[in-house]
Amino acid sequence: MRSWRNIWIILLVFGVSFCQGEKNPPKERIIRFPAEDWGFPSPLGFYPAGPGYLRMSLLFDCLVWKDEKGIIPWLAKSWQVKEKGKLWEFKLREGVKFHNGKILTCEDVAFSYQYLSQHHFPWVNFSPIEKVSCKSADEVIIQLKEPYAPFLEKIAGVVPILPKHIWEKVSEPRRFHSPEALVGTGPFILEKYEAEHGIYIYRANPDFFLGKAGVDKLAWVPCGDVVLGLEKGEIDAHTLWWQSVDAVERFKDDSRYRILEGKSDWVLKLIFNTKKPLLNDPRVRKAIARAIDRAKLCLQVKHNHALPGNPGILPPYHPWYNPEVEKYSFSLSRAEELLKEAGFTEQDSRGILKDKSGRRLSLSLVFAPQYSREAEFIQQSLKKIGIEIKFRSLDLKTLFSLLNGDWSDFDLALNGHGGVAGDPDLLREWFLTPMGNNGFWQEKGFIQLAKKQKSLMDPAQRKLIIFQLQKIIADQIPVLILYYPRIYLVYNPKVFDRWFYTQGGIAIGIPTPLNKLAFLR
Repeated sequence: MRSWRNIWIILLVFGVSFCQGEKNPPKERIIRFPAEDWGFPSPLGFYPAGPGYLRMSLLFDCLVWKDEKGIIPWLAKSWQVKEKGKLWEFKLREGVKFHNGKILTCEDVAFSYQYLSQHHFPWVNFSPIEKVSCKSADEVIIQLKEPYAPFLEKIAGVVPILPKHIWEKVSEPRRFHSPEALVGTGPFILEKYEAEHGIYIYRANPDFFLGKAGVDKLAWVPCGDVVLGLEKGEIDAHTLWWQSVDAVERFKDDSRYRILEGKSDWVLKLIFNTKKPLLNDPRVRKAIARAIDRAKLCLQVKHNHALPGNPGILPPYHPWYNPEVEKYSFSLSRAEELLKEAGFTEQDSRGILKDKSGRRLSLSLVFAPQYSREAEFIQQSLKKIGIEIKFRSLDLKTLFSLLNGDWSDFDLALNGHGGVAGDPDLLREWFLTPMGNNGFWQEKGFIQLAKKQKSLMDPAQRKLIIFQLQKIIADQIPVLILYYPRIYLVYNPKVFDRWFYTQGGIAIGIPTPLNKLAFLR
């Protein structure tokens, strides 16, 4: 039972008053989540990570959205593709209102694409777009420079539509924190944001174009320990994965809760710095892959709450997964053979392998503290084949900075990445754009195919190339996927029971059941 102090806090937060005129006022339907700050939820104010985008998406809408099966109409009720994929015509819904009552028009859409491109909206690469124009007040034309197969999922389904009459006056959008900055067309309106305590309180928009949400409020409220918070009823739902996934066992036999298991859109990967001479040889990389028992890693470190990684990157549940790629099954003997083939035939006094020129297989591994158990597993695994691993634990910000630098200061890196269950253009982005953090590995055949697939509008033709890309990656192994963590939503079904996981993840691949569509059903 909560203390009286906690009860009073909840009453104050949600504006409940005992001094109301009605004898039996209707009870608000509220879903509570643990508080966590992800920035001011305007399109250019949130922290550029999945939870930040989700907070923003409750207020702002895109032309299209996603459900359990894929892309669905949203602000656009229909669309046509012309000029072999270079021209997209969207028909907007009539009468859609912004939170301030103004009607959405094509001018708002065209302005949003131009404005967010100019101000570097971090979630979208606008370079494929040539021009956005209006055919009429409710018809939008988006002209591309060339066909771009992932356009709906990675652009139209991600770009938030702003009210032009507000944002056209704003020259510094990241400092724009007035209430007007939160005026969108979305199903919720923000009532409160408190950065210091990570509090967000949203109320349902009564004029939302698909009807008022089935819940009155969504609230991210202070909660010290989220697992205890669930058990005590202080919060109603929380996603358990990454480091907290083991806690799901506490709820399996508790009839008060239900558990919704999903397929993670996230991976933990071991990155090889192929710029370094020791790791520029694919045989050394393959030996390391053979020496790390990924199934055992999932058992010992993740307690089987993860799937072993696929060297072709895409997870086995991805619709375009290539089952024929090299898997690098665990084999210390094969790992030792590969190192001998690479010229490492001698050992020093400590058992570390070296070649005839005296180069020792001593490698540095950088990682964030939350991956220390995985780092120790790798260190012990590689020690068995004569490879020494030296640790450098860094905070996440420093690690990201290092991976976005010149890569001269480390050999191996552990880092997480989302989006692997979404559009397979991710394979190109990982290795040919700065967002991938996968070093200086370049392979001519891969580059040509990666650029070609994104322009193919025929899914069958494109899938053939995606299969080839997975094979090249697995054959060269510039990065080793260690595991795909399972994801669980633990929730109180008496409060809300319409959760689902989005096909390919929300937007560009956020692996969570917190899709605003759930609250509208």
